[in-house]
Amino acid sequence: MIQANPPYKVALESSEMEYLVSKKKEDIAGLMKTLKFLIVLIIVVTVVAAIGMFIIIKISPETFIDRNEPPPNILVTCLKLMLLLLGVVAIATYYSYSHTLRKVIKDIGSGEKTIEPCEVIRKFYAKEINTYHVYITSVIRLSVEVTKSEYAKLNEGDKINLEYSSCSKIFFGYSIPGNVHKIKGARLRVPVY
Repeated sequence: MIQANPPYKVALESSEMEYLVSKKKEDIAGLMKTLKFLIVLIIVVTVVAAIGMFIIIKISPETFIDRNEPPPNILVTCLKLMLLLLGVVAIATYYSYSHTLRKVIKDIGSGEKTIEPCEVIRKFYAKEINTYHVYITSVIRLSVEVTKSEYAKLNEGDKINLEYSSCSKIFFGYSIPGNVHKIKGARLRVPVY
């Protein structure tokens, strides 16, 4: 969908910067916790494989004698297994980092957010959960949850500005042109430490 007004960038507010910094810290802590777990899992799998190979070689050595080949070297085989598993974890870690954490770090470094002018396409009230939504012409979001008073004021064709981080697309909130304040997005809650 072609928009009349293209998105533009402005400086991040201090609360938004704090949120991104806290999100970065949480993501790094989560990544390290996951890596520690996976490394322990790799070591356990490798040790179990080594014990299994040792038992198979000791219980049925005739398997290798009948085929005229020496039994496999347990150390080399387990080292290959460990390297293979570490390689898979390294690739998955890089993929995860490049698609999440790196984008947040770029947003913090740039210190800018994107403001995307949109148009309201349709209004929607969800009775089941008692929330008000407007469908918009945004590139990154299909709809935005709005307050009851904003829902009453907005009509199809009205303008609304979405605010989100430029790289990671974290939604900060929306504003309606002419209003003096911005409505914070549901995701922008700065944790208290």
